[in-house]
Amino acid sequence: MQKDSLLANASCLRCTLLNLNCSRIAADADESEGECSQCSGFDGDLPCTTEEELTEDFEQAFSGVIELENGVWILTEPTGESKKIKVDLSSFTADEVQHHAVVDYRPLPDDDEDTSYDRFLAQFEDLSSRWTLLYGDETFYIISKAAVFQRYMYTCGGPIRYDRTRSPLFLALRCLVVSHDIMEIRLQTEPRAQIRSHIHGREAGIERHGGVVPQIGMWLGDNVASDFSESRKPSSDTLCYLLQEIFASAQKSLLTGNPRLWPLVLYTLMMLIVARYQLKRGEGFTDTFLGPHCAVHEALERLADLFLYCCGDMHPLTDAFDPEWFDLCVGGEQMLINDYEEFHELCVVETTNGIELLDELDVHILGLG
Repeated sequence: MQKDSLLANASCLRCTLLNLNCSRIAADADESEGECSQCSGFDGDLPCTTEEELTEDFEQAFSGVIELENGVWILTEPTGESKKIKVDLSSFTADEVQHHAVVDYRPLPDDDEDTSYDRFLAQFEDLSSRWTLLYGDETFYIISKAAVFQRYMYTCGGPIRYDRTRSPLFLALRCLVVSHDIMEIRLQTEPRAQIRSHIHGREAGIERHGGVVPQIGMWLGDNVASDFSESRKPSSDTLCYLLQEIFASAQKSLLTGNPRLWPLVLYTLMMLIVARYQLKRGEGFTDTFLGPHCAVHEALERLADLFLYCCGDMHPLTDAFDPEWFDLCVGGEQMLINDYEEFHELCVVETTNGIELLDELDVHILGLG
């Protein structure tokens, strides 16, 4: 079935949440444009859109990005020029990578699933020493808490809805790691006007604070886009696919109407904000990530709109947050209550060090004040 047909036969988000008969379901493709009859005249912030529309522009936005194995990116500029960039950790031992770098989740042949899963999440426990001086303390703290919450969901009877490696939060943590390559490239390349084919940045090594400094190699030319000396990443490990899955599964979590899944989506939103920031850093050396950044930014705003529509004032970034009422909503689940209360307290802390997630959510995404 073609995508247009799927869109024409999908209920809009508001009708799904309210269990209403949506006029989009029976409409032809041409008739489904605009608002459905239930949303017509509705005075609210949630647009009349379907589930599929959230990420429908992602594949086109990422069309200039090809990811190969071993940290290799092929970037095709809007002008047609190409760059091949490698974030190279090969000079480090496996032990150095394990203790000083952050690498994507990838089960090894000799490991069972539990070992690979635990190894990936353990990297976030001391993230500030692995990604040194990149973010403020509050941001590092919230990222580490997101990893703790991911563990909780599958070990302490949390609001489980997914296989643990397919939850939106786990995928968002993976997305954070993959998009961090862009930060490393930006930090170690010359200003765009001076970029040329050679090895960039400092000599590979381990920083005083504990993080690794990978070597960045960059090759320019029309032929690099067809030079696939390394094999391509599996499509399910690419940044585009991860982002599509994150937004789709986070949206489905909200559409269940289950308050116990709201903290999962809030953590996911926070991780996506950092990933979006890392995409934006690509503008220092390429225009290829401008489209992905815009697509992710728009999807973030729409997911945040849905989050607010579902939970109203029942989230920790508003002065109207009522912990006792939230306690009733989640059936007294203490982990969810404690995290929301802590975020509520953090909201009043003013910080100026680095990108701060709560400020980003408050001002740029949720539009609260």
